[in-house]
Amino acid sequence: MTEWQEREWAYFLDDNKDLAYCDTCLDCDRECKQSFRVISIYCPYHEMIVKERARERRKKKR
Repeated sequence: MTEWQEREWAYFLDDNKDLAYCDTCLDCDRECKQSFRVISIYCPYHEMIVKERARERRKKKR
């Protein structure tokens, strides 16, 4: 592993040197996982789900 790759993976390692992903990504089966260190997640699939749920809530309120 090159130095660059080690630094990149260090972003995903927690204090125990285990890979750690953000809570939103844990149950996702896609490979675009994001680090537990992210503050704001960007995931087109997650955004789609959030929008669908909001749309369903608006329909229920009517």
